[in-house]
Amino acid sequence: MPAAAWRRLRTRLERYQRPRAPEPLPARVDRRRIYVLPTRYGLFFALLLFAMTLGSLNYNNNPALVLCFLLLSLSITSLLRGYLSLRGLRLDGVDATPVHAGESQSLRLHFSAKESRARPGLIVEQDGVRAAFSLHGDETIDAVLQRPTHRRGAMPIGRLKVFTHQPLGLFEIWSWLHPESSVVVYPALE
Repeated sequence: MPAAAWRRLRTRLERYQRPRAPEPLPARVDRRRIYVLPTRYGLFFALLLFAMTLGSLNYNNNPALVLCFLLLSLSITSLLRGYLSLRGLRLDGVDATPVHAGESQSLRLHFSAKESRARPGLIVEQDGVRAAFSLHGDETIDAVLQRPTHRRGAMPIGRLKVFTHQPLGLFEIWSWLHPESSVVVYPALE
């Protein structure tokens, strides 16, 4: 699938995603807010797996069929593992040091999780700027996202995309967070 068609599909899907309005903190990612699509590597893997299964069935090769079903179970386990990495994730708070308009602002996002499973390879993104973090157990971690400021006043946080490609990179599992808080931006210096 060409890259332009892939982008059009993604933008069309983003219109139907929740939440559309800002939400109070703490914002929790539950099962209704998690979206999954295969990556390009995942689509190639599925096509390769289909061709291997078809060839194994055609030549009646049982060991190759066992390999195909093992690889299929591996991909399903990868999907479940990525889903469990996001489920239960919670954005507890957002803060930033006030800066002057035109400067870069460090936005600190406080993430935690109730369940004590390891959540490696999580990424938070806003307008192409990313910050990676991992949660291990019941800890609270801060992800620092650098973003530009253009005008003074109370600057809303906006929509944040939290996603992962873990553990095998076959799927992109993501969720949207839209906290209703804002941060202060001072007027630009003369």
